[in-house]
Amino acid sequence: MPASEVLAMITSPTNNLIKKIRKIKSGKNKDFFLMEGEKYIKDLPAYSQPVFIVNETYGGSPPEPFYIVKNSLFNALSETVTPQGIMAICKRPGLTLQSFSNSENLSFLLLLDKISDPGNMGTIVRTALACGVDGVIITPGSVDVYSPKAVRAGAGAMCYLNIVQNVDYSEIIDFLRAAHIKLIAASPLGKDFTGGVLDIPLCLAIGNEARGLSSEIEKAARYKIALPMAGGESLNAAVACGILLYEVYRRETAA
Repeated sequence: MPASEVLAMITSPTNNLIKKIRKIKSGKNKDFFLMEGEKYIKDLPAYSQPVFIVNETYGGSPPEPFYIVKNSLFNALSETVTPQGIMAICKRPGLTLQSFSNSENLSFLLLLDKISDPGNMGTIVRTALACGVDGVIITPGSVDVYSPKAVRAGAGAMCYLNIVQNVDYSEIIDFLRAAHIKLIAASPLGKDFTGGVLDIPLCLAIGNEARGLSSEIEKAARYKIALPMAGGESLNAAVACGILLYEVYRRETAA
């Protein structure tokens, strides 16, 4: 950092900003989330109102507003083995299904039902962004999509997608019916997908890694589909989801 930008360094673990970061990391503060690393803090959306934290040896020019934190304290807050010396406190968007209803572009949705692994959650959201998903709906009992591990696995993709969490089954089903969006359940009991099953508008539902989809979602689905496999019992949830999302994207871009 340029010498002219030197600020009073935060050295105490009882500092209010440090306590806030710890509450965000632990999930006690769900109004904010953390983004870490040079690559992922660039071009953060305006809604996130980022506040940047850098360590005392950070060599770049951090955006404002920023605070300087003692190296040992920063390392204790970091989720990475080799911290890059910069992180951001970001405000969560706080979207609801009503927000989706007000969107003019709502044809490709993803429903995540009780996904429990943050690595899978992050990977799925990252893939959803790459495949042009318009929005992600997450049911209660799922891991927090803004948890540090999910954010890291998702490479920050959750910043750039419309995501609504903790939505009850009845609300989801009513919303999809009102919007005339067909619900497609990825299920081992489903048939190999063919024809126009994956043509949008649609909402693809992916279930828990061990237990699959809830009975409510399976019953409400217009189609149940499975991936044809040469061997093995099943695929990882994130892998199966990625294949199906890309197939939808491929069909749309080839049309």
